Order: sequence, then structure tokens, then C-alpha cells
Amino acid sequence: MDITSLTVVLSVIVVVAATVLIASNEPPLWVYLLSCAGSLPLSSALLHGPAFTSAIEDGSAAAWALRLAVTSTVTVVLSFFFGKDSGTGAGDDPEQEHEHERATDAAPAPAPTPRPTV
Repeated sequence: MDITSLTVVLSVIVVVAATVLIASNEPPLWVYLLSCAGSLPLSSALLHGPAFTSAIEDGSAAAWALRLAVTSTVTVVLSFFFGKDSGTGAGDDPEQEHEHERATDAAPAPAPTPRPTV
């Protein structure tokens, strides 16, 4: 197996694993935009490094697979910090939310309205 095929196969594995992690973290839209903007210079630096210079052409499928893998990896890392379970952007203290839930659960149910008799 040459370096191009190996790069494509490993990139596909990284993208599939990253997709599962991104879906479970559910990051906001700006995380995707930031990761795309940040991964382009990073993937270009990797592609023009000494390890890939002679083996992978710039417009080949392996180059685009590597770019996609880098973008997915950066998105996963950012989604760990800014995803739905990270706690950033939460306005209330979690303890206050639990106290509010307990208070609403303990409230008595309203009395049923009497039916008119005919």
C-alpha cells in the first residue's frame, strides 16, 4: 500500500470517528466556521511539510482527505470545549436549576373545577 492509499484510508477512519463525536457533542454553528477557517492553514502546513512533499500532490484525493480529516479533528476538539455538555454559555447555576425543578414538582395540583348540574 502506497502513502496515498494509506492517507485516504486513515483519513476516512478519522472522519467517521470525528463525525460520531461531533454528533454527540452538538457544537454551535460558529464552532464549525472557526474550525474550517483554522484547519486550512494547518492542513496546508502538513501537506507542504517534508513528509508529504514528494508523495502527495496538492490537488489529489489524498490531499483533500487529509484536509477533511484535519477539519474534523479540529471540530471535535472545539466541540469538547463548546458543545452542549461543556457548560459554557449556561446562564444559570445548575444547583439553582435543580432547586427550581424541586419547587415546581412540590407545588400542589390545582383543584378540579366542579361540573354544573342540570
